[in-house]
Amino acid sequence: MKFRKKPVVIEAWKYEPGMQIEGCDIRESVFLNGGAFILTLEGQMIASPGDWIIKGVKGEFYPCKPDIFEQTYEPAEESSHEDKPLRVSSDNECPQCEKWVGEKPCACIEAGEVEMSGEANDKPE
Repeated sequence: MKFRKKPVVIEAWKYEPGMQIEGCDIRESVFLNGGAFILTLEGQMIASPGDWIIKGVKGEFYPCKPDIFEQTYEPAEESSHEDKPLRVSSDNECPQCEKWVGEKPCACIEAGEVEMSGEANDKPE
């Protein structure tokens, strides 16, 4: 089976020695050449300078190597539609992920980032 990562907006910081992130347990060590231990849900992990520290969907923190981060994430634009949420068009295509929305809502709708504008129509041929 294959799976696709859901489109979730996360917060992330590029780690540099001496930095602090509210809610994140960062413990620097002289033995890590500027790196630090990060307390994660799986235990302690090491963040090196230049690694990304990600705040997950449940508020947990974990380090991520720059190459993996670049393959997995892209900058998210600040929401400019807070007063007027995006709505699925009359052809049932999500304006954010461009997926057809029929019997099952896309992740954008489930996350509350996009609203349905009415009843779902049959998928176009």
